[in-house]
Amino acid sequence: MKDVTLLKGMFYDSQMKGKEYLLFLDVDRLLAPCYEAVSQTPKKPRYGGWEAKEIAGHSIGHWLSAASAMYQASGDEKLKRKAEYAVNELSHIQQFDEEGYISGFSRACFDEVFSGDFRVDHFSLGGSWVPWYSLHKLFAGLIDTYRLTGNQTALRVVVKLADWAKKGLDRLTDEQFQRMLICEHGGMNEAMADLYILTKNKSYLDLAERFCHRAILQPLAEGKDELEGKHANTQIPKVIGAAKLYDITGNEAYRNPALFFWEQVVYQRSYAIGGNSIGEHFGAEGSEELGVTTAETCNTYNMLKLTGHLFRWFHEARFTDYYENALYNHILSSQDPESGMKTYFVSTQPGHFKVYCSPEDSFWCCTGTGMENPARYTQNIYHLDQDDLYVNLFIPSQINVREKQMIITQETSFPAANKTKLVVKKADGVPMTLQIRIPYWTNGSLKAVVNGKRVQSVEKNGYLAIHKHWNTGDCIEIDLPMKLHIYQAKDDPKKSV
Repeated sequence: MKDVTLLKGMFYDSQMKGKEYLLFLDVDRLLAPCYEAVSQTPKKPRYGGWEAKEIAGHSIGHWLSAASAMYQASGDEKLKRKAEYAVNELSHIQQFDEEGYISGFSRACFDEVFSGDFRVDHFSLGGSWVPWYSLHKLFAGLIDTYRLTGNQTALRVVVKLADWAKKGLDRLTDEQFQRMLICEHGGMNEAMADLYILTKNKSYLDLAERFCHRAILQPLAEGKDELEGKHANTQIPKVIGAAKLYDITGNEAYRNPALFFWEQVVYQRSYAIGGNSIGEHFGAEGSEELGVTTAETCNTYNMLKLTGHLFRWFHEARFTDYYENALYNHILSSQDPESGMKTYFVSTQPGHFKVYCSPEDSFWCCTGTGMENPARYTQNIYHLDQDDLYVNLFIPSQINVREKQMIITQETSFPAANKTKLVVKKADGVPMTLQIRIPYWTNGSLKAVVNGKRVQSVEKNGYLAIHKHWNTGDCIEIDLPMKLHIYQAKDDPKKSV
């Protein structure tokens, strides 16, 4: 992501609007629940909305992930300094708990869990509202701050937090652990897998595997769809974590459920815009019920993360076709272009409207992922695999292919125009194959012209391959013929768009 920058266009404008909100937020107010959780007086009062409830503290985690990614995307030092201040404050707060616990709520719920005799249901654990879900955001935020800004204090804080978690969880039998996972727990398996990658401490990998919820992943591995009625965004992060574990271990038991889950959600339970769920829950296979509370934005944020894994495994255009549809029609449209505020749901009810969060009194889950989305626009525009550079999305941007000492810019006004142009800004006889996605919506094959000459190319997995030794000044012009088509709902052909 650090080697791709956006150029002027609607994604750049949206990214800058998202950055404004990150700079607007007061870190001391986001940190207030963390001070209160260890019986300390915060520097400023906490925000309202969900930050005034038991789930408090999730927003500082989201903010850290968003600010760190936005710093990498924009180079804005103000964001880096704010993130550094937030991490230093969290390190200070952590000193008030002898075990290294830190969050936006009391650790009493975890003390109950670690005893082995605990209360649990789908959204409550130890008497607290989804504590692992909320804590996962802090894990992810600290990990991202270390990875994207190089902040060593962030790594020390998150390792100490992980060691607290491992010490307590080691007391649980496998049966008790799996019972604990009945409650929504975010992407704790992914967070622990990421910590293993960063530290090479195998105990974190072991914990990542323990955090895999067998009641969900095992049926998926067997090709059984038992998703109906389940809370959608509880399940998606579990599958992302499994995908991350496949990346690490190569164990097919982690890859198979990820692919099957993706297919069942995308082909059987998604709306025209790429979003899924109604009232936050999955419907039956093939259902596409319209309503006001459809297409929770967090779900699509996570489905794009999962799709990125699948594309890197298979290099098939069906994954980037979905990614493009959901990115443009759900994620990009979920942020108000004027205020920068975020949606929770995107209504599919005819004649309805969008509802955006407020700047200081909402802090929904989708406010948090909505903070992160704009900085992530550069992800998956391109993908380098040895000598193949995949051009997945048609977004004005520049990529620095450091491995090849090559810089390419993409100039386009898509979707207002049905063409894009790739210009090699730096290269000296670099042998490489450009793989250009052939979108499902094109009317026939793409037309590719290199330096004014039509080229014969090879098509595979929905990509058009152009191989040559590239030099500075080379220009690739791609025509993207558009075809008007009607989308019909899976459960009723009379519902169409």
